Amino acid sequence: MAGEPLFIPKERIYTQGVLQLVDEEPDGDIFITRIMARHVRGDWGDIGNQEKAENEQALTKGGQLFSAYDYGDKRIWIITSADRLVMTILLPEEY
Repeated sequence: MAGEPLFIPKERIYTQGVLQLVDEEPDGDIFITRIMARHVRGDWGDIGNQEKAENEQALTKGGQLFSAYDYGDKRIWIITSADRLVMTILLPEEY
């Protein structure tokens, strides 16, 4: 994957739904690793242009970062705190 990370979170939190997905899907752990790498490099995944613009603004002015990635019929969200210390990987229904 090209590009350097824009930030490095100190902590990663995986919700129960994401842990279950990783446990049940043969390549679930690989997918989660890949989307986390995309997220920290500014590839916000399957979100609209407005949300992407908000993320770009948050990178320079501060604010939470949000990305979403489709995995089969599941959607996985990644939310990074404004201070970039915590990255949470979750399913939308767990928000």
